[in-house]
Amino acid sequence: MTNSYGESQLVIGSTLSGRVRLKGLGAEVSLGPVLVFVFGFQLHNRPQNEASEEEARRYVLADVDGDIRLGQRGPFVGTVTWSGGRSTIRSSDHGVETDLRVTCQMDWHR
Repeated sequence: MTNSYGESQLVIGSTLSGRVRLKGLGAEVSLGPVLVFVFGFQLHNRPQNEASEEEARRYVLADVDGDIRLGQRGPFVGTVTWSGGRSTIRSSDHGVETDLRVTCQMDWHR
C-alpha cells in the first residue's frame, strides 16, 4: 500500500462512491510560492441494484478548483487548480486509483 497523509470517503447522495487520499505534499517556486498536492482518487460505479434506469451508473471527475483558507472561515491563502496531465478519472467496478496533481498559488497580497 502506498503511503498516505490521510484519506476520506466520497459520498454522492447517500451512496459511498469512492475514496480520496492525500499521497504527496510539496512546494515549488513560480512567480511566488506554490503548494503541490498529489491525491489518489478512486471512484466506484453505482451498484446495479441502486441505479434506476434513468440514472447513470458511472461517475467522471470533470474538474477540481477551490481555495485554501486558514480555518473554515479564516483568511484566504490561495487558489487551488488541477495541474499537470489531465487524465480522465472515471469510476470502475474494481475501484482503480488514479493520481491527480493539484497546485495552490499562495496569494500573500489578499
